[in-house]
Amino acid sequence: MIGSATILVYYTSANPALMMTTTPSSAFAAPPFPPRPPTWFERKWKWLVPLLILVVLVFFSTFAGGLFYLIASEFRASYPYQLAVKRATESPAVAAKLGKPLHIGWLISGNMNFSGTEGNASFSIPVSGPNGRGRITVVGKKHANHWDFETLELDVSGQDEPIVLLDPALDAYPAATGNST
Repeated sequence: MIGSATILVYYTSANPALMMTTTPSSAFAAPPFPPRPPTWFERKWKWLVPLLILVVLVFFSTFAGGLFYLIASEFRASYPYQLAVKRATESPAVAAKLGKPLHIGWLISGNMNFSGTEGNASFSIPVSGPNGRGRITVVGKKHANHWDFETLELDVSGQDEPIVLLDPALDAYPAATGNST
């Protein structure tokens, strides 16, 4: 019966009339929660945000550089580019105007389109030598794996007349074996 007496005492001491209606004093109040420690991001954001920006910039720069390299490689591997560079380096008129050695630039501008045995090319290649600089202009069409060039000339800076690199004697013979694109 001791257990039931305890319960009776508990219920009798919990009389609503005897309950406190005011807030307890600070001496009886629960201690405040300790401040929450800062999260990892709150502690490291001053170097993490610039690092993320740098990573994104490096990623996009690498992507753009790789794309540029891929496109430039496709131009340099094409038959019109190789023919234009070969004609310019072997031409005595180009050697007289620009000098030797002839340096081929890396920034090719223009376009090339291929679809099977058909295609077209229209681009210019920067060149320079000890005596000056210029651009090789190439415009041609490919029909049945044979290139017909409308323009293949070197425009020398400061000169009015371009140096024509089309040679009818050389164009009469088909290209040797190799890449026909």
